[in-house]
Amino acid sequence: MEEALLFGLNILSHKNSFGIDVQQRQDSQYFRRYTASRGLQRRISPHWATDQGNSGKLCEIIKAEFAGPLDLVIDGASHMYVLTKKSFETVSPLLRPGGVFTSNILVVS
Repeated sequence: MEEALLFGLNILSHKNSFGIDVQQRQDSQYFRRYTASRGLQRRISPHWATDQGNSGKLCEIIKAEFAGPLDLVIDGASHMYVLTKKSFETVSPLLRPGGVFTSNILVVS
């Protein structure tokens, strides 16, 4: 998750980014040093121990982090169709017109 958040800020030039991950952990020491050295602590917000299938928690985080519609959602947390679908159903109504939801899920038959 840490790499995706930094990608969103540095490469895509987003004003603010947040991420969720179901893992029971905290930010790495490298991540904390990197964000502190660049003054990114108020622009980047990781949320560990958060299930992307928990729509209520996801909406709560989005409401706390953003004042308006979302521009971009990158879903790469679970690699599981059911959870990605749930995440899409939760956040797609919160996207601005023309906003993008993308995932690294690949379905083949």
